[in-house]
Amino acid sequence: MILYYLSIAYGSAGRASVFNNSFPLFVALIAILVLKERVVPSTIVGLIVAFSGVAVVLWDGAGIYPLADTVGMLSGFLAGISYHFNKRASKTEDPIVIYLGVCIVGMIATAFSAGQIAHLDLPAVILLLLAGAGAYAAQICITIGLRDIPTTSGSVHTFLKIPLTALGGIIVLGQPVTVRFAAGTALLLAGLWINQRAKDIGK
Repeated sequence: MILYYLSIAYGSAGRASVFNNSFPLFVALIAILVLKERVVPSTIVGLIVAFSGVAVVLWDGAGIYPLADTVGMLSGFLAGISYHFNKRASKTEDPIVIYLGVCIVGMIATAFSAGQIAHLDLPAVILLLLAGAGAYAAQICITIGLRDIPTTSGSVHTFLKIPLTALGGIIVLGQPVTVRFAAGTALLLAGLWINQRAKDIGK
């Protein structure tokens, strides 16, 4: 999450969300390459299409600082790894306890920023509290869902965050979107959809 927010700060909300929410691709790759889960040809096609979309976004000519894209992609990769840990932990542990542990680690990792509290005004405090509550509730829902659905297909259920966040960046922040960015995002979503269909058919 730290890398995700760095990607937003150095780039844009839409691009950061595309890279961060590409984590289902890494979930699938880890499941296939490390956990040796069964793979069908359409899954490979879906991954190729999705990664092609990520590549198009990377080279969309927007002139974004390369560090923003790098940390955004890394945030997606690490999110893919953590997804597998959450999947395993959710079988024996309470979802609230799992995410509480994540929050505690996050507070320790970001303790150096405590001094920034002095610069917050009331509207900023309210927005931070709302954002934190929303993210906490969302993560609990995701963790609950992980107990009952396959790893790869479960991760794909969250891909609607990608176009919604990009749309929010346009409406709320006025951040521009290039044609290649839109095309790359569409390819990514198409690849995730193909992968989802492959899992559904294989059931």
